[in-house]
Amino acid sequence: MMPGLQSGQVVLGRFRLDTPLGGGLWRVEDTRQGGLCLLSFLPGEDVEASRARLLKLRDVEHPSMARISEVCLAESGSVVVLENIDGQPLVAHLEQVGPMPYRSLLRAVEPVTRGVQAIHQAGLVHGELTAERLLLDAEGRLLLLPPLGPILPMGDVQQLGNLMRCALTGNRPVDGECELNDVPDRLWEGRTLPALLNQLVTDMCATHTHQRPAGTGEVLNRFQQIEKVIAEPAEIPLISDPSPASLPAESPTSNEWIKWALGFGLFLVLAAMVAGAGFGFVYFRKMQYQERQEQIAIIREFERDYAPTEEGSPELEVMPAVDLVKLALQKAEAEEALDAYLLAKKDAESVGVPRWAEEAFVDQMRGAALADQAFMDKDYATATEKYAGVARGLQGLGEGKLDALGELLLKGGDELKRGTSASATRVFETALLIDAANVEAQRGLQRAGTLDELNLLLARGRAREEEKQWAFAHTDYAEAVDLDPLSQEARAGFERMKTTIAEEKFQGMMSRGLKAFSADDYDQARVHLEEAKRFRPDRKEVDDALEMVAEGIRLRKIKALEQEAGTAERAEDWPVARKAYLQVLEIDQNIAFAQEGKERVEQRITLMTQLDHYRARSQLLITPQGREAVNLVISDAEAVKDPGPKLKKAYEALNTLVRQANTEVKMTLLSDGQTEVTVYKVGKFGALTTKMLELLPGVYTVLGQRDGFKDVRHSLKLEPGTAEVRLEVICTERF
Repeated sequence: MMPGLQSGQVVLGRFRLDTPLGGGLWRVEDTRQGGLCLLSFLPGEDVEASRARLLKLRDVEHPSMARISEVCLAESGSVVVLENIDGQPLVAHLEQVGPMPYRSLLRAVEPVTRGVQAIHQAGLVHGELTAERLLLDAEGRLLLLPPLGPILPMGDVQQLGNLMRCALTGNRPVDGECELNDVPDRLWEGRTLPALLNQLVTDMCATHTHQRPAGTGEVLNRFQQIEKVIAEPAEIPLISDPSPASLPAESPTSNEWIKWALGFGLFLVLAAMVAGAGFGFVYFRKMQYQERQEQIAIIREFERDYAPTEEGSPELEVMPAVDLVKLALQKAEAEEALDAYLLAKKDAESVGVPRWAEEAFVDQMRGAALADQAFMDKDYATATEKYAGVARGLQGLGEGKLDALGELLLKGGDELKRGTSASATRVFETALLIDAANVEAQRGLQRAGTLDELNLLLARGRAREEEKQWAFAHTDYAEAVDLDPLSQEARAGFERMKTTIAEEKFQGMMSRGLKAFSADDYDQARVHLEEAKRFRPDRKEVDDALEMVAEGIRLRKIKALEQEAGTAERAEDWPVARKAYLQVLEIDQNIAFAQEGKERVEQRITLMTQLDHYRARSQLLITPQGREAVNLVISDAEAVKDPGPKLKKAYEALNTLVRQANTEVKMTLLSDGQTEVTVYKVGKFGALTTKMLELLPGVYTVLGQRDGFKDVRHSLKLEPGTAEVRLEVICTERF
């Protein structure tokens, strides 16, 4: 609630506060649309839940409910805008005026009850039926305000009962278990309520659910009964007590022997009092005296019956002789039998025999009526026999309570399945009369109390399910399960909608995944399908789709590597191409193009390596072994089909070096004509002055010899491509 509110203050930039009505309710002026309206501030606790409930209540229209215009959001909470009502909260009226006349209350509270019934029919509860949340207008009508706080633990029926108790007592504290007519006279000043109204309020305020009316429908029916009784008070017949009335005092026409009997009785009393030797003996004599007094009373009654008539003819002359003492004893026995019958009847009623064995109980009551008639006719022996028979019959009925309980629980379950709340309520209430602690009966009665609301939720859930509004139907069934967790239909509907929504969600994931797969967006397809796999790990179609995606990703990678390898080959970047082909073979070693490509690029890598090697080491070409090896490389290079520019250039460069290495170089030997010249591995040329040779490039050793002189040795390297070389060989140093 917004703190520090004062009259004249403008809130939400629109509403000017006028008059506080208590409980967070203000009468305000709408400066934007003009006119007056009511404003309620939601408390800060659980604002979202209260706001959601108000938005649902806004759709419920009823003349006894204040119409919700808007639900606005504020910085410190939510604000409810209501239509203006010229009145005041009921609690303020009670504080000013005091208790409401019950006729006025009935006229005012019946429309409110119908408003609550409309809320229930919409599948909702009000949850805050208090004197602070009802407005009493100038015409004496009560209007429901929307709830602001959380739902109170008491149900709407019990809250209505407490509301009526509050209005009838003027909001004075009264024990919730106390009937209104039991309230001290200081409150009611001698007045009493109609019995039906008193009982209704007591029932509505009862602590246990099974003691309260089953719903607003039953409350309205009882309102009608009360109105009828108030409007047309019925004549209440007098019901006589079936027990024998007290016998009259002594007849003035008693005989003398009765006086003797009285004297004798007094004598016995005095004798008992004087001669008593202990408490037990005194008690025994006292009981004996009481029995004697009963006998005397019977004798007096019979003497009165047998007294002379007005004509003077004594009835004793035509009536048979009666043993009055025996008759008194028979009456005592009949009264004992009557007490036993009444006790058996009370026990039978306490376990609900009149409700679960109605016909048998009525038969026993017929027997009891015959026993009553025999007792009144002073046929005490017959009365004793019949009372004893009825008592035994009632005891027998009571002994069958466990079997009856089982049948009632089965019947109650059937009524719950059929959706008949009133019948189910009555059956479970009867079962609780047999065993108030029976958990199944208590649970059944609780379920019966919510059965009407449950049926509304189930009907709405079925309708929304037919309209394929799965989420709304799921919500309805979920509320039904919360209301009655044992309802098989609610549970089945909830699970069905849960499965349907999950299946719809799963199919959405699959659809998005397959759509991405069709667009060759394998990465996005895998994201959606793996999400579907986590959601439904047991579905085979997900595994199949993921395999398709994996295959697509594999083929895409192979294709990308193939393109990469081809690009590298065209650029004669053989190592990069080889790496791409090897990656393809890691994916699938049987792919032919990768195998062939790998062999092709490895051949070119080897060839290019050899070409580069001999190009960088051209001196190898001047040796026979080098020329032989290079010739093999040249041969391999010539065998390559479609060599690239780089390979061709390397081959041609090496081939040029080879041609140069195979071209003879002119070498001119010069000497003094006295020195003998020898060129190792070429020949001995003796003494010469000039000698022209043509030799292949290479390293040659030239030796000069002359008698008396030291030999000279020259090492000559003929480089490929050299045009001509001159060498002078002369021995000049003597020994």
